[in-house]
Amino acid sequence: MGELMNQVDIDILAEKIAIRLQPPGRWLKLKQAATYSNLGQKVLVSLAKEEIIVGFKDQYLKTNPWIFDRKSLDAYRERQAITGRSFTPSDADKKVADKICDSLGI
Repeated sequence: MGELMNQVDIDILAEKIAIRLQPPGRWLKLKQAATYSNLGQKVLVSLAKEEIIVGFKDQYLKTNPWIFDRKSLDAYRERQAITGRSFTPSDADKKVADKICDSLGI
């Protein structure tokens, strides 16, 4: 049988769990944004290039230099929920997206 955890081990484990349960910060790296939004990395970059979501290349990141604004990812998903339409680079209509954002106060 394994040993029982002592209080120090329990405290360390509790701290690690608390860190993992914290909500993500506002700016997310590409992989974080993909996981958070449940969108593919290529889709995220395309959406950012089309200015549908806020994202850009960070000159200080060496690998996967794209970072994304979590709030714009939330707004994108909210627009999808309201309109029932996915705004993708192939059918993006920025004017429609802007009107929706304006009506939501985003």
